[in-house]
Amino acid sequence: MAYFLVAEDGRYSERMVLAWFPPARRGHIREILDKTQARLSRFVLAQLVIVLFFAVTFSLGLAVLGVPFALTIGVVSGVLSLIPVPYLGTLIAIALTAVSAASGNPWQIVWVGLYTVVVGAFEAHVLLPILYGRAVGLDSAMVLVALLAGAKMGGIVGVFFAVPATVIGMAILNEVQAAAAGTNH
Repeated sequence: MAYFLVAEDGRYSERMVLAWFPPARRGHIREILDKTQARLSRFVLAQLVIVLFFAVTFSLGLAVLGVPFALTIGVVSGVLSLIPVPYLGTLIAIALTAVSAASGNPWQIVWVGLYTVVVGAFEAHVLLPILYGRAVGLDSAMVLVALLAGAKMGGIVGVFFAVPATVIGMAILNEVQAAAAGTNH
């Protein structure tokens, strides 16, 4: 949610950035800032879609499998999907569902584990690339590199800010490339 607050604090941030540029360039810089803000807003929307996907999918699936506290686990799994480390949220969700299902049939734990792995794999390999690709123009390889670089440079904090920083960097690079080519997209 910090991404959204930074993206939506437009007037103050915009004035601070624009103050560094000569008045003749501020119109173009404002366009770049607008495009960057739009990409960050779409990133936040994509994150919310992922949270909703996990919450609904896990709640319904676990309820069908007869797991106690299916709705609670589904909502917690949705929130855990905000953890930008691949599969970490899914692994925690598996642990939660296994603990909850442990009181029932041992085969229920197996089915719950398989279901959770399938949903997590679908999210990581299908949903995330589509959402990030369409919403912010990042492919999954770029997201992975950004996460690894963020982890190396800033630990867990770096991981949380890796994708938004990459979104901002890509928006700026696209503008620089367009300016070099003599066009403005």
